[in-house]
Order: sequence, then C-alpha cells, then structure tokens
Amino acid sequence: MKRKVVLLAALAMLAGLFPVTNANAGAATTYEIQVGRGFGRDFPGGSARFYPPEVKVHKGDTLHFSTPVFVLPAGTTPEQYLADNAALGAPGNLLAADPDDGATATKLNPNLLVFLDCGTVDNPCSADGHDLLNPGFFTEGDFSVTVDANPGDVLYGIGIPWGPSAIRIEVVNPNDTASTQAELDATAKTLKAQDKDDAFALFDEYSHKKTFTTDDAGHKVWDAYVGIDRGPIVILAMFPAKLNLKKGDSVQYHFDLTNELHSAAMPIKKAKKQAFKMFSPFCDPDGDQGPGPDGDLQTQQPPFCNDPTQLEVDMGNTAPKGDGSVDSLGEYQDSGWKAYDAANGTGYLNDDPWTVQFNTKTGDSPIKYICTFHGPFMKGTVVVK
Repeated sequence: MKRKVVLLAALAMLAGLFPVTNANAGAATTYEIQVGRGFGRDFPGGSARFYPPEVKVHKGDTLHFSTPVFVLPAGTTPEQYLADNAALGAPGNLLAADPDDGATATKLNPNLLVFLDCGTVDNPCSADGHDLLNPGFFTEGDFSVTVDANPGDVLYGIGIPWGPSAIRIEVVNPNDTASTQAELDATAKTLKAQDKDDAFALFDEYSHKKTFTTDDAGHKVWDAYVGIDRGPIVILAMFPAKLNLKKGDSVQYHFDLTNELHSAAMPIKKAKKQAFKMFSPFCDPDGDQGPGPDGDLQTQQPPFCNDPTQLEVDMGNTAPKGDGSVDSLGEYQDSGWKAYDAANGTGYLNDDPWTVQFNTKTGDSPIKYICTFHGPFMKGTVVVK
C-alpha cells in the first residue's frame, strides 16, 4: 500500500532541492525549501531538519516544500501543538483508539485521512494563520503553500505529526526585506555539511558504546539504544548491533527520541508479523461501535472506499506486550511504540526505557529483535551463554 513511499514522506527523509523560481520585483516570490535529507546508502539515517529552518516572507509568497508539511496556526509553536495533542485520539495525534479491533488496538487518526484538492505548484494550498493546514497522511511528493497570513504573524511548519522539527515562517511588512533564495541556499548548504559531520560522529560514538550496571542479584544490565536522535539527526540502527549476555543478564533499551518513532520487539519472526499489521487500510462500514469486521478496500486509489468516511488505517496493537522476561525461546516481547514525549509523561506515546531479562540460553539461535515501525533492516541481536 505504497507504505515505503508514505513512510519516507512521514519520516521526512527525501533529499534534493528544486530549481529556484525567481519572481519579478514587486511580484510574489516562490521559495524552495528542502525537508529532511539522507546521508547516502552507507548510513542508516539522515536529518529531519528543514533546510533552511526559518524564512521571512511577504503575504502572498509561496513556499515549495520537498515533502508535505503541516502548517500550524499563527502563534502556535511546535512544542505547544505537540503537547496539546499528546493524548490518544487528540485531533493532532498520530493515533486513535480502534475499539472494534480490541481494547488496546489503534488506528491512524481519522483527522489525518484527508484528501486535499490543493498543494500543487499550479494550485498551492493557503496558510492563512487561522487554521491548521493538514496535508493528510496520503499526500505524497512536493507540496506548495501560499502564505496568506498577515504581516507580523509567525507560523510554523512541521514535517511529521509527532516530532518538533520545524520551519519558522515570519510574515514581514510589505516594505520590509524578505529572505532571498540565495540566502536560504547558503544557510542550507552550511547546515547540511554540519549535519553530515555530526551524524557520522554520532554513529561512531554509539557504535563503540558498551555500558552496563549491576543489579542486586549481581547480574549485568546492559544498555542498548533503539535508534539515536540528536537535534535534527536521525540514526535508524540498534546499538550495540550485537550483545553477548550471560543467563540472567538484562538489557535496558533506551529511546531518546525527538524526531522518530521506534520500538524493540522479539523474536524477529513474530515481530515481523506485528510490523506487517501496521498501516493496513480497510473499509469499516459500521464504524468502531458496530459488530461487523473491517472489510476490504473498494477502490484502488484514494480515498479507497466508496464512502470516504468508512476508511480506516489499522495500526495494530502498539502497546507493550510480554512480561519483560524471556524464560524460553520464542516468547514474544515488545516495547510498544516509543516517540518524543511531548507531554512529559502524560501523553499516549512516551520514550521511557524498557528492560528485558534473558533467563534462557540461546545456543546456536540468537534472539534477533527489530523496530516494528521501520522493519527488519533496523535490527539487533542478543546471544545468551
């Protein structure tokens, strides 16, 4: 279901600037803004930064983004918006409850299932500063927005609905100087070089990090890191890639996240089944309260259902599973999804550590675990002797 394309857009990892559009003097200007970037095939991650992170525009100017962007109402900061929408089912949350699929099941928030008739170069969407501009989950590719807010307004655009990476958009008076594309490009070039250096240094740091504490029983509690977020930098890997334990040792998985959403789930075969349940679209004619099961899609293109209000995108059970103790091979353990803790512990998703104790030897079959959001390419291994 175009999952790969949609995820790359949601993670804001597309690279490449579009050709600059120079407007005539006195006319509206179109600015080219890159959202996120990758660092090449040999590096598992990139940056969630906007290039550049701020721009000054005149009312009526257009921003041409490389990926869809949520534009917040004037005066609303990304931190405020994310904290206000941290609860499950809140209008701006990624997830909502899916009670007809189980008490802990979730689905994509219906507020993200919108299909705009704007956003192209020829027909930009309008950001007037009063309402949220929501491109929806299924919008792909580049995205154009005309800033129709008033001089003095400050708007923020965010690339994904759970992280604070943002662009600051200041609307200046008609006689005041706005940004130039040359200035924006120069800032972007400097930040790209800085971010690439920072990312490789961070990868090297965590690749050599092996730390542990000792519990009251004398067993080691090893530290493991499920992805690394540092500022705009995103690293999609497990650190250490392999851990060698003794029976009775534990692993504390850390989720220090600002941009990404991750999990740790094991063993790999069962974790893959859980991952395949994510982003599964259905038509649900009788809604969450009806007894009927979710049905197959009725069309091959968005909105996928003859009645668009019936569209539902199931996310599976994203809550923790298992008791945190592997006593026999094959037991399923899952941290549940972890993400930026915008509400400081009161939101549905959090980035609290998750600890698993390994009480059985693995022999010739090490335990492999993955992130159910990103799939098997983001995996780690535990060997218990």
